[in-house]
Amino acid sequence: MKKKVLLAGVLMVLVGCGGGGGGGGAKLDPKNVAKMVNSPTGTLTEENADDVVNEFIALLSAEENIPSTPFVGGFSPQEKICDEDTGMCCDVGKRSAKCSCPDGGGLYVSIDDPECENGCTIEYSYNNCSFSFDGYECVIDGDGGMWMASMYGEEMAIIFSGTVCGQPVDIACYFDGTDMWYVVEVNGETFAVTGDYSNGYGWVYIKDSTGKEYYCSIENDEIFCEL
Repeated sequence: MKKKVLLAGVLMVLVGCGGGGGGGGAKLDPKNVAKMVNSPTGTLTEENADDVVNEFIALLSAEENIPSTPFVGGFSPQEKICDEDTGMCCDVGKRSAKCSCPDGGGLYVSIDDPECENGCTIEYSYNNCSFSFDGYECVIDGDGGMWMASMYGEEMAIIFSGTVCGQPVDIACYFDGTDMWYVVEVNGETFAVTGDYSNGYGWVYIKDSTGKEYYCSIENDEIFCEL
């Protein structure tokens, strides 16, 4: 099967992690994302396969614009820590961090267990966090969370719901120790997708409700799925 990739700029409107309406978002407990990845509700067909792949590509494009923070992966109590790449500076405590964004606004982060020996959840909230890159200004506003099985990061889930550079973004993804799986919603049904895409070329694996795993390749922005 061959379908055409549809892209509308760097960022696309994403609802329920990848668009399609409903679900996902910061109201979702990140610990539940693994269940969504392992139990998709949709069935992949020739009619919806291209939509699923396109939503996944749009999600990757949006996620690239969310900057990393200098302390995720562990809190080290100190008065201030700064990240040279993002220009973000944070006052860090044992269970929380309050950050100033380089061009205004802020970010607040808290963790329920700093040692993370038996799992931990990090919650974060962007408050009109403004920064610039390559001469382009961007503001992030929204809430999210991260669950980790341990501080070593062999298993984790991430959620975010808000706006990035003026566009709505909802993300729900799960790292199983090997691959990062994204919850993609199309027409009210969810799929689990992993893969990569760059400059018109890429690949994806898609899990659906049947328990099957499908492979699709992307060549010169055309999608070829083995169904």
